Amino acid sequence: MEVFVAFYLKTRAREFVRAARKTGPNDLLSSAIAGFGTGALLGRLQGGRPGAIRYSIIFAIAGTAADFTAVKLEPALRNYSESILSNNSSQKKDGWLKLPEWSPIQVLDEEAIAAKQAREQQLYAQRAFGKLNKEES
Repeated sequence: MEVFVAFYLKTRAREFVRAARKTGPNDLLSSAIAGFGTGALLGRLQGGRPGAIRYSIIFAIAGTAADFTAVKLEPALRNYSESILSNNSSQKKDGWLKLPEWSPIQVLDEEAIAAKQAREQQLYAQRAFGKLNKEES
């Protein structure tokens, strides 16, 4: 529970520090200051002065590392999601998910679907005819 509260407080503290310093949303120094303050507050509640020092350092480092990673990964994740969700004409034809050739799941075109339905109807007719013959004898 404390972890969730800590990350919530750090997020709010980062917004407060960003507004006070008048910096942009990706400022890592604001994140470090907010992590230091949040860690000191929670550490003081958990373990006194030694806990405050320990927690403030941990939150400053871990929070800033998480923010740095998020800033660096955001463009890559955006490009990845756009590539998945893009609507190219070739993707409309093949669908958005292309299965490998060795996959047992086959995507059928209209001719293959029609042939499959014809086979299924033929098998159904044979079964139904076989059941009628068994009932008569």
